[in-house]
Amino acid sequence: MVTEIAYRDPTVSKIVSILEENAETIGKEYLLYSEVCGDDYLATGEEEGGGDHKVMTEKKKTKKIQYEFFKDKNVTDDDSSKSESNENTLHHGTWSWRSYIKKGVHTTTKKAFNDHCPVTSDVLDNQLGSELFTGTPFGYAFFSSMAEGAKIDPHNGPTNVRLRIHLPILLPPSSESAGLIVGGVKINYHLNKAVVFDDSYAHEAFNEEGSGGERVVLLFDVWHPDVRKVEREGVCEMFAYAREQKWLK
Repeated sequence: MVTEIAYRDPTVSKIVSILEENAETIGKEYLLYSEVCGDDYLATGEEEGGGDHKVMTEKKKTKKIQYEFFKDKNVTDDDSSKSESNENTLHHGTWSWRSYIKKGVHTTTKKAFNDHCPVTSDVLDNQLGSELFTGTPFGYAFFSSMAEGAKIDPHNGPTNVRLRIHLPILLPPSSESAGLIVGGVKINYHLNKAVVFDDSYAHEAFNEEGSGGERVVLLFDVWHPDVRKVEREGVCEMFAYAREQKWLK
């Protein structure tokens, strides 16, 4: 989880302030957008993880670093048989996304998102400025919805150069029935109050059975404040080169 120093960094504090000032409007935009635009990722039951995180087996942990660093972690050569699916199970229940940024770039639904969520788009693209974590395959921004009874098992993000932010915009009636566990610490969501954490630490998400409703957060990534501008540029240049060499999909 983010240290006090990181969380109290003025850049992170400003991001939280911007989010919470606009949270009510972001929530209203989500409700309208969800009525006209379907989800682009839907997990039901128990299946493999989407995005950039996954429960890793010992076999996969032994892969060469270079290969693991640049390959799409969702589909690796030895995943095709799904013979280890029980070990890789990540989702329980229903979890869906409405994405704006995937793997560091805007999705094909950008125009529809902009049209229906102008304030959310402005916050992400303009008000956050260069803090939004783009230019690498590990940057995401999407509305994340978990149905009652859904759970995402403990997992780790791929890097600690980013911070992940959840802005809860729709919560079930019970305030303690939906939240996160990060590094063994339980964090309950509070409506329109941002949660900032380092998702390279083991973390899980839950919306308990009997909660009485859906949990929706605006989820996105920002640069960790300890990563300097020159370092950010170097990371982005590295991935740009990897794309040019077709090492990345």
